Amino acid sequence: EAYAKGERYRERFHVGGSYHPATNPIGRLGEEVDYIGDFASAGDGDNFADVNAGSSLSSGTLRIRSTGSNGHSSIGISVVPNTNYTLTYLNDPADSANSGHALHIGTTVNAYDIARLVVSISDDNTTQSETFDSGNNNYLYVSWQITTNGRFAFIDNISFKES
Repeated sequence: EAYAKGERYRERFHVGGSYHPATNPIGRLGEEVDYIGDFASAGDGDNFADVNAGSSLSSGTLRIRSTGSNGHSSIGISVVPNTNYTLTYLNDPADSANSGHALHIGTTVNAYDIARLVVSISDDNTTQSETFDSGNNNYLYVSWQITTNGRFAFIDNISFKES
């Protein structure tokens, strides 16, 4: 029970090989020491894939900058089919020059066929949360999309767990 319901269980790196969003997504057979959602270590943002965007670490947060229309940063996550999950994160903890963005959870990069959460520019330093069912899937993609070129999103303290 504690193994399945534990905080951060699905947020950890696999220790048996390199990260791949489909064959070895974050959360598969991981260890607590490899938790990346707090962006406390230099490599914590390395496995976020960017499209029309650039992501980097900035003062302990993941900074995503859109460089084109609908720029997004995504990461694959491991799930158990037909299980409820809750994903939470801290939006713009430093009240930076943030923009509105959307959290997409889907079966492909930047898709939102599983869940979508729209976050307003006025939601700085707030915890955002989305609960969803994984459907008949073994892995999903979590994406943060910014629709306006040149705008930013800052995220921190990602938590992904069974609910």
